[in-house]
Amino acid sequence: MTELMRQLMDAIRPYTDKPWALLGCSLGCKIALEVARTLASEGRHPQLVFLMACPAPSFPIQRKVSDYSEEDSPSKSDTWAARDSALSEGYCVATDTTLAVPMVMIAASDDHLVTVEAARRWKRHAAAGFDWRLVDGGHFFLRQQRTQLLGWLSEALQHPPR
Repeated sequence: MTELMRQLMDAIRPYTDKPWALLGCSLGCKIALEVARTLASEGRHPQLVFLMACPAPSFPIQRKVSDYSEEDSPSKSDTWAARDSALSEGYCVATDTTLAVPMVMIAASDDHLVTVEAARRWKRHAAAGFDWRLVDGGHFFLRQQRTQLLGWLSEALQHPPR
């Protein structure tokens, strides 16, 4: 996570002098949290963190996310999948970790990787407002629910949860 964060900070920091927000899906939620925490510590708070399909960051993943291993991966995409899985499996923050930024969490009713309850636990990390929505579908609901998600994102940017 350290090298990834360094690269993301270099790319994002120059744009945080204007209103900005973060959107994360699955592992991207944990990365979005770290980006927001890092930049908030510098006084550069996003106006919103919009999250989808991810257990709360204090909810340790008790099982292997995938069977990919970097050593056995014949392709670059398999290597990235192995790294993503390892990062997702190994990332966990303290239960009292909070972020003073409004958050919206979208969970899916049939997600085989993330239960609704595990997703709703993001609320304990939101110190400046939290909302959550439930959609039909599995872990990759983004593909089927794009129009609805864009509407919710637009609404949350205009009227962040309190």
